[in-house]
Amino acid sequence: MAGAVAVAMAGAALAAAPQGSAVAGLAQTPLTEKEVITLIKHNKKHLSQIMPTLNARGVDFDMTPVIQKALHKAGATPEAITAIENLGPSARAARAHQAAGPTLSPAESQAFQAIEHESDPDQQIQLANTFATQFPKSPLLTFVYAFEANAYQEKNDPDNTLKYGEMSLKLKPDNLLGLMIVGSILPEPQELQGTDVDKVKKRYEAEKVDQQALQIIHQLPKQPNETDVAYAKRKAAVASGVYAALGLVHFQRAEMGLTGPDPQELAKAEKDYTTAVAAEPTPNPADCYRLAEVYATEGKTRQAIDAYSKAAAAAQGSPIQAMAQQQIKQLEAQKPASPPAKP
Repeated sequence: MAGAVAVAMAGAALAAAPQGSAVAGLAQTPLTEKEVITLIKHNKKHLSQIMPTLNARGVDFDMTPVIQKALHKAGATPEAITAIENLGPSARAARAHQAAGPTLSPAESQAFQAIEHESDPDQQIQLANTFATQFPKSPLLTFVYAFEANAYQEKNDPDNTLKYGEMSLKLKPDNLLGLMIVGSILPEPQELQGTDVDKVKKRYEAEKVDQQALQIIHQLPKQPNETDVAYAKRKAAVASGVYAALGLVHFQRAEMGLTGPDPQELAKAEKDYTTAVAAEPTPNPADCYRLAEVYATEGKTRQAIDAYSKAAAAAQGSPIQAMAQQQIKQLEAQKPASPPAKP
């Protein structure tokens, strides 16, 4: 989950970056009227193909009747003209003003950047607590709490991870960072305390949070000059940990079946864990291990051995490697002996 959260945090940090940060200046210069007309003339039959370029760069002019007429003459449709109008300086400024919200002070921006770039969990927690004391009404506080929750997750402190994740969501219910962290912690065994009814409620809450996170991830905007393949891979990587959390929810429900493991819940768990593992170049060994457990419960011995092998390979020198290797030995011993070769 940590890798996916890091990806999401990087995106959120860019979105929340104060004016004047290093992010500024990376965008290409807006297109001129002449450049737009040239693009339209060369793509009359495929105007949709020029929209990524237009959206990425914008235009340096506001729409006037004269420009509208020139664009129409070049081959622009009414819909294309409207889209171009929304990319002009005035329209962009209006959107930026609406999205900017409160202006950040230099001290506030500097304190947030210090939290963002701190790699030591203990130091990050200390910086986050100081930020919350100094800037209790900051619009960035929801992200600060999410960073703090992630730091506690790195320290293997689930109670504080959940505490600060929920504090993040209280300030901003659609904060993707907070959703991913809370959704990953709620179904973990150490958090499933209390009665069976309490556990059912927590699993339902976890599923709800994870589904909300997936909806936001699927709507993440495409970055300038990002290919469709790269865009799909980026979203899949961010969603990997969310699918793993959903897989755990379904696996736990499967094991609650009155007459044995629920095959429908097992199938859902297998699908979610498979999606999570496939999205990462180096999959999370815990996700591989749990996928193997699902396969073993389903009676899919060969697939279970393969998944345990991946878990062991990805977790060299860790307890997961030893546990996976032990499970492989047990499954190998259970496999039916090969029939003798025919003479």
